[in-house]
Amino acid sequence: MGRKRTYRTRQAPFAAVWPQVEILLQSESGLQAKTVDDWLQERDSGKFDACQRGTAGPTLARDLRSGSGSDV
Repeated sequence: MGRKRTYRTRQAPFAAVWPQVEILLQSESGLQAKTVDDWLQERDSGKFDACQRGTAGPTLARDLRSGSGSDV
């Protein structure tokens, strides 16, 4: 088996808005990933496509469980 990559193959699509997402996650303790996705769509309509939002879902869910920030 090959070695696991430690580098990104593309720029993180949510890097520009992630600081605002972190604030939202910290201020609202009961949020779910779907709620954050809806907020992103309302805030930046059309900026992120469904595939990008789909890849952010697991990261959002992990951060919601751990209460930590991320490098989405």
